[in-house]
Amino acid sequence: MHFHNWSFCVLLIGLFIDSVHAQVGINQTGNPPHPAAMLDVESNSKGFLPPRLTTGQRDSIQNPAFGLTVFNTDLNCMQYYRPSGWYSMCPKPPLVLTALVNSVTGVTAQSGGTVTDDGGTLVTARGVCWDTAAGPTLSDSFSVDGVGMGVFTSTLGSLQNGTTYFVRAYATNSEGTGYGNELSFTTPNPPTVSTDTAINIGGNTAVSGGNVSQDGGAPVLARGLCYSTSPNPTTSNSTVISGSGTGVFSSTFQNLQNNTTYYVRAYASNVAGTGYGSQITFTTKKLGEASNSPALNCQQIISQGQSVGTGVYWLDPDTSGPMLPFQCYCDMTTDGGGWTLVLNYVHGAGTNPNLLVLSNRLPIQNSTSLGSNESNHPSAWGHVSNSLANLLVFNSVRFYGRTSAHGRIIHFKTNLNAVRSYMKSGNGSFNGLNSSFTPLTGHTANIPAQVDSYFNDMGNFALTDFSFYRSAQYHWGIQGTGSRWEVDDYPNGSGNHTIHQVWIK
Repeated sequence: MHFHNWSFCVLLIGLFIDSVHAQVGINQTGNPPHPAAMLDVESNSKGFLPPRLTTGQRDSIQNPAFGLTVFNTDLNCMQYYRPSGWYSMCPKPPLVLTALVNSVTGVTAQSGGTVTDDGGTLVTARGVCWDTAAGPTLSDSFSVDGVGMGVFTSTLGSLQNGTTYFVRAYATNSEGTGYGNELSFTTPNPPTVSTDTAINIGGNTAVSGGNVSQDGGAPVLARGLCYSTSPNPTTSNSTVISGSGTGVFSSTFQNLQNNTTYYVRAYASNVAGTGYGSQITFTTKKLGEASNSPALNCQQIISQGQSVGTGVYWLDPDTSGPMLPFQCYCDMTTDGGGWTLVLNYVHGAGTNPNLLVLSNRLPIQNSTSLGSNESNHPSAWGHVSNSLANLLVFNSVRFYGRTSAHGRIIHFKTNLNAVRSYMKSGNGSFNGLNSSFTPLTGHTANIPAQVDSYFNDMGNFALTDFSFYRSAQYHWGIQGTGSRWEVDDYPNGSGNHTIHQVWIK
């Protein structure tokens, strides 16, 4: 072997000798290698020259060993290998990747990143920065989400609805701050919704709805109506939920209060918040004002302060039962008011019309003139059946009668349980009425004070066939024994004009 340099020969000798001790010393002094070193290079005038490779040449190394070191001529920096890749020994800002933006609401979003290279020194802060302008930096809004290498998550807060934001992950070390790739996203707006006019307004129910025309950039999670007796209702008030998504919807209000003004707005909600339609108002019907606002009886109407005076109202005595609401006639003035008409026969002299038993409605007062004949009137003629009376709630019964035969008037009320029971069942009689009644304004008749007889068990004709009378002297009779129309007289047949009425409350 030919040697061109004497120092190299000395080196070879040193290597040969020190290899006995499994250590190598490279120097010009002949000193042995340091005990702690496998390789000890010592020089006052020379340097250590590692392999010089481009990045491509470095990457062509097969199965590089952990800690393998090269000088990267592309980066002008020493690099060493570890299983996760090549790492530079020259300090620089960290390398970081920006995570996809997710969970976007109107005011927040989630992102984050991964610090893939610490730049050769400790990462002291990491997070994301964002702004409405491209290229956000730490001069803009930012989060701080830990230190060091690896994956992190970040929350972007205090955002504005319907706004486009730019976001970049960042990582900071002693050499500066590195930024990741830039992403953008747009926060949604609350949905756009309109409110429909209320229809089918009753005493306790109404129908409205709306149309969600725009979702605001995010799925509509809930929609419906909010309502209150105060203006500008929100979802903190009463609501009716009507599904989700965009489009037209309809909702029914339940359990409203009679004669009450309600304020209504349609609403629709997404992750950005809740949008409201314009406000509408409606006023529910008064009790008894309409078929969809029926009362139990006239007394209920007046006791709740919803009377509009004597006249026609709607009742539904079986509430949610099979019977449909029907109209009735309420006397809202006599003896405190609240009287429901249940028998009305305005009979013309010389006529003998059939009686009419009503099982699904009540008579409506039309004419009260003595001498009128209401037998052919479609709604004014008839009396309550036992079955319908059984559905009606009442404590008092009021009797009224006039005739052209004389000037005496029957007008009194009674709370006698036997009277109520007989009306409801058709069994029994009015026995005891003569000592359990209260005369009312205009009462001049002899009965019921002088009553000594009562028909009994007359079924649906409990109120008509001589319910109470004084034998051979004074009678309450409506077509009694087939032809007698009598008001505190006896027996005058059908030759006189008569008016018979019975009221309850």
